[in-house]
Amino acid sequence: AEKFGIPGWDLHLCSFIVPALLARAYDITQEIHYLDAAIDYIVAWAAFESSLLIPRGFVFNDHATAARAIIVTEVWRLYRGSPSYGDTVANELLSYVQRLRQLLSKPELFEYRTNHGIMQSLSLLHLSLAFPALEGTNDYTSLAVDRLMSQLPYYLNAEGVILEHSAGYHLNGLRRLAAVWRYLGILNEPVPDELADRYAKSLKLAIQLLRPDLTLPPIGDTGTRQYGAYPVANLADEPRIAKHIQNVDLEGVKPEPSFVAPAAGLAVFWSGLDAWPTAEKLSQTAVYWGNFVTQSHKHADEMGISLWADGKQWIRSIGSWPYGKSRSRAIGWRSSNAPHWLDEPRLAERDTVLEGRSTGDAVEFLELVRRNIDGSEIRRQLVLVDGIRWIILDSYHADTARAAEVLWRFSPGLSVERALGNGVFRAESADGSSLEVQLISNEDWAIESDLNGEAQWNTGVVLDGEVVPSPAIRGTSSGTDLAIAAVFSIGDSETQSGSSLQWQSNEEWSLSLGRDPGKAFRVERRADKLTVTGAGQVTKVLRILAVGSESNSLAQEEKAFLQMQAKYGQPLQFNLERRVKVSIVVMLVTLLQWLAFVFVRNWLPRMWIATLTLSVACWFSLCLFLHLNFLA
Repeated sequence: AEKFGIPGWDLHLCSFIVPALLARAYDITQEIHYLDAAIDYIVAWAAFESSLLIPRGFVFNDHATAARAIIVTEVWRLYRGSPSYGDTVANELLSYVQRLRQLLSKPELFEYRTNHGIMQSLSLLHLSLAFPALEGTNDYTSLAVDRLMSQLPYYLNAEGVILEHSAGYHLNGLRRLAAVWRYLGILNEPVPDELADRYAKSLKLAIQLLRPDLTLPPIGDTGTRQYGAYPVANLADEPRIAKHIQNVDLEGVKPEPSFVAPAAGLAVFWSGLDAWPTAEKLSQTAVYWGNFVTQSHKHADEMGISLWADGKQWIRSIGSWPYGKSRSRAIGWRSSNAPHWLDEPRLAERDTVLEGRSTGDAVEFLELVRRNIDGSEIRRQLVLVDGIRWIILDSYHADTARAAEVLWRFSPGLSVERALGNGVFRAESADGSSLEVQLISNEDWAIESDLNGEAQWNTGVVLDGEVVPSPAIRGTSSGTDLAIAAVFSIGDSETQSGSSLQWQSNEEWSLSLGRDPGKAFRVERRADKLTVTGAGQVTKVLRILAVGSESNSLAQEEKAFLQMQAKYGQPLQFNLERRVKVSIVVMLVTLLQWLAFVFVRNWLPRMWIATLTLSVACWFSLCLFLHLNFLA
């Protein structure tokens, strides 16, 4: 695909970025040659597209087709009342609109698994509303609404989380939902009550995620940039018909102290909200463990954590990574700080649930457990104290000794250096604020650091489209029962000396930081009781409450997805370049096999039956491999 168009811009070109810019230029300047150029481009594209015997590049890509529908509508709006209007060209444009509707309605091209399916349905509905007099409009409208109502139950879950494994795609998804509700409103169709309630929760979640500087926690494919305002549909009236949409006014809107969605696998905690929106006095902690059946934008990152405080992103995952040859490695377990086995495949079957929860007296506690199909188990316990100290205990269990790893990545621009003591580091920003990091374990853990972002195990992060190095530290060890604690403290906690971890089991452990009684800090768990003793021997005791299995369930959403999967099957992926390569390889193998048959038949006749049997077995294995690879 990279050979079609300008490398890296294939999707933009096939999404009509050129006529979009030309139409925008005409709309601003009213200079007709811009509009004429946009019309010429679309007419020429329509001829090119219809002449294709074999799919090429992103021409029939779901995202590109949906985008072209919006641009063609805008160009038509400008063209129909312009001095350049002519019936011949108008008919060509309208014919292309019909072709786009046919492409968007094809069941084999419907990408129902991701937000691309929402885009396709929205574009199909957009064309029906913009061109109501064209043949088949009622059928296309019904199809678009039916697809939207079938996909939304597993796109937006009952907790209000858009199930795309990404904070960025949650905010982007709000734009699509606002468009859905508005289009239904134009049709005088009310939003179903359940979906309206989910939508209200999704808007509240956006407030939890969005920081005062308009950035988001880098969960999954979330870019390191400002996200800004997003459109909101007004569903206040009964029946819930959207009369208009408007950008949300973020001024003065502040989040709640905590948000936990066990089923979607997301928790967000805020501290210092009395000072909102003064970023220097706030902290946000985001924990994520979702792994939805759609696998949309999924990284291997369950139990990953984002730490943002004092207006800075301290600890993070990789975040958004471009699609290309490096993506499969970049979205593996090292894409986040999730605890994992070194030999653990990214796509291995696993289940992560929230098991324990407690809150109170400026202390938050979460306990997550990931159980793998091979019988191993990894657990993460988080204790957040006063919004400035995080105690994260990771424990690993397997029947036989295995190598475990945890990797902590800092944001680019932070300087990280080793401090006094083994496993102690200090991250500092340009303005002098700092974060102290301590890694404390119960066994022999090897602690490595990559302070310049050069190690093979450290991929860096993407900023402004470029991969830049990021400092990171990691711990590795091998055994059957392992534990390691990471302690993060804003400022200098002076606890480097004398820290220790006493770990007997997941429910019996204690962590002591420092020997100085006036500055010592201790966290202890005994069964369902958590005790936190801070400086000055101030003690806080919390009860850990078990979280029920129903709270962790996405059964309703998975059922809706499986129904769509049964109806539409595997979406058609053209992958022309890969198919050509595979076809060439198969032809070469066929030729070599024919030569081998000739040789065996003439010179080794006794081996003929064995050779034929081996050939059949190999061809069957190859067909099975290609079939499974296509489904993957």
